[in-house]
Amino acid sequence: MSTRENADASLTGTTTLRTAQALLLALLTLGCGGRSVLGQRAVDGGAPDGGDAGALGDGGANFRGNADGSAFLCAAGQTTCAGTCVDVTSDAKNCGACGNVCEAGKVCSSGRCAVGCAPGLDACSGGCVDLKSSDAHCGACGVKCLADHLCSDGACGCAANELDCGGACVDTATDPAHCGGCASACPAGKVCNGGACASGCGVGLESCGGACVNVKTSSVHCGDCATSCLGGSTCEMGQCLCPVGQRACQNTCVRTDSDPLNCGACGVACTAAQVCTAGSCGDRCQPGETPCGGRCANTNTDNANCGTCGIACSGGTACVAGKCQCPSGQTACGGQCVNTTSDPRNCGACGTSCKMGEVCAAGVCAQSCAATAKACGNTCVDTRVDPKNCGACGIACTGGTACVAGKCQCPLNQLPCGGVCVDLENDRANCGSCGTTCMPGFVCPAGHCVCSGTQTACGTTCVDLEVDPAHCGACDHTCATGQVCRAGACATQCLPGTTLCGQQCVNTSNDNANCGGCSVACTGGRSCVAGTCQCPSGQTACAGVCVDTASDPRNCGTCNNKCTALQVCGGGKCVLACTPPTTACNNACVVTATDPSNCGACGAACTGGRVCTTGVCQCPLNQVACGGVCIDVTSDRLNCGSCGATCTAGFVCSAGACGCALSEMKCGNACTNVQLDPMHCGSCNKACGLAQACVSGMCAP
Repeated sequence: MSTRENADASLTGTTTLRTAQALLLALLTLGCGGRSVLGQRAVDGGAPDGGDAGALGDGGANFRGNADGSAFLCAAGQTTCAGTCVDVTSDAKNCGACGNVCEAGKVCSSGRCAVGCAPGLDACSGGCVDLKSSDAHCGACGVKCLADHLCSDGACGCAANELDCGGACVDTATDPAHCGGCASACPAGKVCNGGACASGCGVGLESCGGACVNVKTSSVHCGDCATSCLGGSTCEMGQCLCPVGQRACQNTCVRTDSDPLNCGACGVACTAAQVCTAGSCGDRCQPGETPCGGRCANTNTDNANCGTCGIACSGGTACVAGKCQCPSGQTACGGQCVNTTSDPRNCGACGTSCKMGEVCAAGVCAQSCAATAKACGNTCVDTRVDPKNCGACGIACTGGTACVAGKCQCPLNQLPCGGVCVDLENDRANCGSCGTTCMPGFVCPAGHCVCSGTQTACGTTCVDLEVDPAHCGACDHTCATGQVCRAGACATQCLPGTTLCGQQCVNTSNDNANCGGCSVACTGGRSCVAGTCQCPSGQTACAGVCVDTASDPRNCGTCNNKCTALQVCGGGKCVLACTPPTTACNNACVVTATDPSNCGACGAACTGGRVCTTGVCQCPLNQVACGGVCIDVTSDRLNCGSCGATCTAGFVCSAGACGCALSEMKCGNACTNVQLDPMHCGSCNKACGLAQACVSGMCAP
């Protein structure tokens, strides 16, 4: 069956997350530690162990509300307009906002009605789309991917961890109908655990309809078997949460710092002529940003607008320097980023598939993994450091954690809050402790909520006593109607060089709340310089926040370049930060006092059976180095008592001396068993007759 949608096509088999997103229509929206919670209970209560979720079909994009009136649900990047989910960046009938129809002869390009599409985009049904990543127009206008397929590099296909089985994308590591491979069904009473049928699930996994999953991290079974994460949310510690920096608006995760329909808060829409920058509607973007359909985007780092507006990164790629690229160590195969050293479908090179029962070990199909690796399905992984299989198969690290020594841990200087790693010293939503949120206008330096710059806290609000008419010169000192606050005193008019914004006289060349014009606020650590919001010298704006890319572990060297939990950012590069007594060796923290591969120093490997003791390669107790190899001279025939002392044929080495075995006796220069030897029967040189044999040391006929 084609992976593109067919009017009469029907699917059977396993339900994937994207299929669930296309059909499950209600959401539970809660608050949790400053992050939005989105989740959907299965309509029939789910399919716990022994049940059957059934097939959900191929779905469609025009979702309707439930019969009970519960909320609509749109996929990430879409908006509900008159009961239909649309992409306002390319819908000619809802261009930039619901109901904004482009006039005849114009198309909707990046949320703006225009006479033509921007470079890299093509006109389809009156909207400008990226044919390389659009699920509705994949490769060509009108070619729509099935609900559980993705468009990557202009072709509909499954995600990197899934396999197309009869037109449906399935995870063969967990699917009991396709366990380890398509149509490889587990027998009744068995579950699919890591791509193999088993009698039970592994440590940390639970059976959901015969699929062994981690309900703490599975977006299909989050918290329990019946809850799926929708609207762009992911499962972290058993809860469906919006990504850090996003919140749920109309049941979909959005960035309120850049969304023109939810600018600063849900439902706050900018006008058609405005853009949303740093959570405020304004007439222009900040330096280094480009207006993309009412959004201000950094086209060097924005995955939805990479290089130019509307070009989205797909297949696991990320936007680096304006180009969609696979992460370091991965290769693009069929539009998906994969690790050819461990991917059984692209083992060693794109398209090289391992046979059923084989694993991909170091880029080669083999019967088993190396000693330091573990087979998870038919993929060899190091469970000590693999973020998708940390400590055991299927245990994924989420919320910003990394896999360190087989455990999911937060990076240095961060702690878990609600399942997410945060810096309590700087996080406004968790300032000093988890859940302690700073009020608007406050910042969090050193774990304390304080007012920024020259502002003063009056009650729970930060104000500028020099210009605030409600707090003019002092808290609660209010100017009379018609007066303005000028230099901390109530006056009737503004001084030359200042502008009346509301009831305040401000200098728009340096006022952080009115930079270059009234209501244009500088946020994220930026200040107003010559009427433009700018980061301090030596800092860069990343996602609307000023950071020092020379030392920020989340933006090291460039925006979005994150260091691992074992690394720190120094000089714009991620480097290992090992804690004593460990030392950084070949991208790993090791104890050189005991590590046989790095004994005393990095790369100094112990060989010949030697072990590493206090940083020195030594032979084990009671062994001696002979020709570079550790030997037990008390029992080795070739080195008996000392190196090179070889016992003659028939002799053994015992207690460092060559001699006969316990059941033998030395007769001349040879060892013999006097219980059986007819030439030495019972004792040396006692020979039996020609017709006799030696039995138990006696000659017998």
